[in-house]
Amino acid sequence: MRQSRPNSLLYLDVARGRHADAYTRRVIHHEFFHVIDWRDDGKVHEDSHWAAMKPRGFKYGNGGRNTQNDRTGSILIDKRPGFMNKYSTTGVEEDKAEVFATMIVHWDVVADRAKRDEVVAKKVARMQTQMEEFSPAADKEFWGRVREFNRSKANR
Repeated sequence: MRQSRPNSLLYLDVARGRHADAYTRRVIHHEFFHVIDWRDDGKVHEDSHWAAMKPRGFKYGNGGRNTQNDRTGSILIDKRPGFMNKYSTTGVEEDKAEVFATMIVHWDVVADRAKRDEVVAKKVARMQTQMEEFSPAADKEFWGRVREFNRSKANR
């Protein structure tokens, strides 16, 4: 994501990832979340509530910008407790955006992980709270509709 002024423009590379519709959907929601996150408190790279949920001893990397060419970074994996994928580990901002995007596009994957991973469960609950604070329409009914739509099965 590149912005000319904070929260004024969002640029998306429309060619990158076009080989997979589910990936493209996740990217759109991921980048859109950065805008929501900035609107929350004017910060994207800092979030003490979120950072406090990371697994004990874990330190985020040096940001997603430095790993965008890693083709395996966005693959949803179970190998990193507390995280949806490798890209999530690069920075608090990327972790939050990946949780949000995965909740929207692959709810069943997030729900399954949250049952087995206490950190993911806490992140999902925090994301739902943050989204409802941002927009009251993103309430329990909203997340129920997301679950019902279940894009993951539609993408298979």
